[in-house]
Amino acid sequence: MKSLDEIKVIRDEMAVELQTRDESVEANGTKYRKHVLICGGTGCTSSGSAQIEKTLAEELEKNGLTNEVQIVKTGCFGLCALGPIMIVYPEGSFYAHASVDRIPEIVEEHLKNGNPVKKYLYEETVDGDTIKSLNET
Repeated sequence: MKSLDEIKVIRDEMAVELQTRDESVEANGTKYRKHVLICGGTGCTSSGSAQIEKTLAEELEKNGLTNEVQIVKTGCFGLCALGPIMIVYPEGSFYAHASVDRIPEIVEEHLKNGNPVKKYLYEETVDGDTIKSLNET
């Protein structure tokens, strides 16, 4: 990139993709109805996030969801003590201490049936029947 104009072009090209992660956008124009962000930072990687990503991809395939749910490997969220971290958008559900054995249930209940698995969500995001997004926490 050599100029601010080039950065603006990239921003405009990515606007639709970024909107899908904003819970206030209803018709985001992407082919995916959900995005699962998996931390790829050093702390989460050392805690097994690569295996979580692999298992998630396998479970999405088994459940016929690969065309509906996109996996996005990210950089560090800055919450290393809670890792591995998985965040599901557009709602922003924040799964702390993700583990391979939890993935099948999260895929079945949350990604397939639309019901976040409260017992695996970061405790500060759950208040009775209300689930706050990471942005609200």
